[in-house]
Amino acid sequence: MTDVTGSDDAEGLRTQLDETRRLLVAAEAEARQLRAELERYETSNLVRVVKRLQALAHRAAPYESRRQRALHVVSRSAATLVEFGPRAVLSQVRAKPRPDAQHGDTTAGRQRQYQEWLRRTQPDAAQLEAQREESRTWHYRPLISVVMPVHDPDVEWLQAAIASVCAQTYDNWELRMADDCSKQPAVRLALENAATHARITVSFGAHPAGIAKTTNAAIERAAGEFIAFLDHDDILQPHALHAVVQQLQRDDPADIVYSDHDKLPPDGARCDPFFKPDYSPELLLSWNYMTHLVVMRKQLLDDVGGLREGFEGSQDHDLLLRGVERARQVSHIPDVLYSWRMVEGSAALSSDYKPLAREAGRRAVTEAVRRRGETAEVRFGEYPGLYNVRYEIQGEPTVHIVIPTRDRVRLLRQCVDSIERLSSYRNYHITIVDNGSSDRRTLAYLSSTRHRVFRHPGPFNFSAIVNKAADGDSSGHLLLLNNDCVVLSPQWIEALLEQSQRRDVGAVGARLLFPDGRVQHEGIIVGGLHTAANVEMRWPVAREVSAVTGACLMTRTSIFRDVGGFDEELREAFNDVDYCLRLRAKGYRVIFTPYATLRHHEGGTRGRRTPSEDEELFVARWGSKQTLRDPYVNRNVLWPNPLVLRLD
Repeated sequence: MTDVTGSDDAEGLRTQLDETRRLLVAAEAEARQLRAELERYETSNLVRVVKRLQALAHRAAPYESRRQRALHVVSRSAATLVEFGPRAVLSQVRAKPRPDAQHGDTTAGRQRQYQEWLRRTQPDAAQLEAQREESRTWHYRPLISVVMPVHDPDVEWLQAAIASVCAQTYDNWELRMADDCSKQPAVRLALENAATHARITVSFGAHPAGIAKTTNAAIERAAGEFIAFLDHDDILQPHALHAVVQQLQRDDPADIVYSDHDKLPPDGARCDPFFKPDYSPELLLSWNYMTHLVVMRKQLLDDVGGLREGFEGSQDHDLLLRGVERARQVSHIPDVLYSWRMVEGSAALSSDYKPLAREAGRRAVTEAVRRRGETAEVRFGEYPGLYNVRYEIQGEPTVHIVIPTRDRVRLLRQCVDSIERLSSYRNYHITIVDNGSSDRRTLAYLSSTRHRVFRHPGPFNFSAIVNKAADGDSSGHLLLLNNDCVVLSPQWIEALLEQSQRRDVGAVGARLLFPDGRVQHEGIIVGGLHTAANVEMRWPVAREVSAVTGACLMTRTSIFRDVGGFDEELREAFNDVDYCLRLRAKGYRVIFTPYATLRHHEGGTRGRRTPSEDEELFVARWGSKQTLRDPYVNRNVLWPNPLVLRLD
């Protein structure tokens, strides 16, 4: 984000403040109108009212614009505005500091963090020399062939790329370059000079061939057991190949190894690091998050037929999708080993520069889905390079929605009403599990609803409530839903069901928003700052996660029975996380999907509680925050804030 106070001159700031005042006045007028409407409608219409207010804020201040940041509090305070009126909103706007000022969430701040991270973590000259000595003692020292297709790069950057290979602390490498008819004489001269090095060979194409065919030409001349891919203007960090072979000492069956990467702007100051998760098959379908550095076993590369022509722009994504299908193991190195040059026309600068790559990528993902025996429509994602894989639902399985409740009839009515009004999938039935309601309005609603009501008196035990409601159920899929959730996306059931029906998926979770619009849940992480915590990933694609919240969780009924349902010893907390970890221990995947969105008033019925005895039992079974490791969270980042680097 850009700091508003330092980005424009005084006149621009005055204009922005005037616009802010105008929008606040408009918001007040809209609030008065909506409050009048509230008096004419039942409580169940609150969802529509809040959505109208939020839409007003988004129209007035588009996402990531200066106005959006200036009106951040307004757009996030729709629920407060409806409930308490415009004066409360104005008070919040005056009193609350901007999020970027409060958290240091600015581009400059993140860059300072990253430079400090580099200073603390990257090997110095003495450590690099120690790596050279260490690698000579390894029993397993595979030859790594670095392949580089070349086509008219900036000569200085080409020479820097070559030099970065020569500077590797692991010495059992070779560099195989293939030139695709570069027109610059200086490029030819630089390649001929490089070819005088004993470990470097260069081939020159007679006719333009494209990146896939040119890269294959370099691979054909490679003698290494592993192939490392390097673009003609990028940089390998000096310890890159050492880190790869060191990883191979531990993960000998690994056929694909990838690392984190950063970007290299013209001024040479490394920036914009991408700290990646471990191998996530669903994420790779949606996005080539591996990108650089990628090292692949030569035998696997030959088996899949190398890079395919016709997929230019997404040839590496296509290769990885085919490669992971045959790889024995995919290994991730959580270290920045590759710097991606930010030059005009490069995807490192903007994916918009390569529009044809989007269609090539969609075809690559579509073919991958078909090869894996699944039926899906692959759509373009929210940003270039992202894809939405929407699986075809097989048949029309029954979904059993279980809603535990106790009093707070307004929340329950809103929840049920939103399901009935908005859900496009109709083959569902609802069981409301009442855990000791005493409020007369709640009892009246429960006696009049057309949905099944199941009485579960006694002390609150969420696990027992869920298990009892699911006992004997013959539905294909069980959908747990808190009574303080409100449906926002009509196809929410389909979005959960398309994943839940897949053979190796054990549980699916949705995107949950707080009433003020902030993200409450995009999956659950384990370990780190907390034993388990909701996280906002900001990746608008489906992906694997360690766990999802029981506030909205779908699972196949047969799987629920097979693993014994929820553990009733975990009465209030950690039962959903425990269930997901048990699923993963049995080989099932847990998926988060952003295509099902609900509003969640967390703790709306009983408040937020994390009983110590529940956490102690969970820790005894799975480990503490110090020992738990989440494979879908990079160890270099402090969660749940993904913009803060670990500097300890």
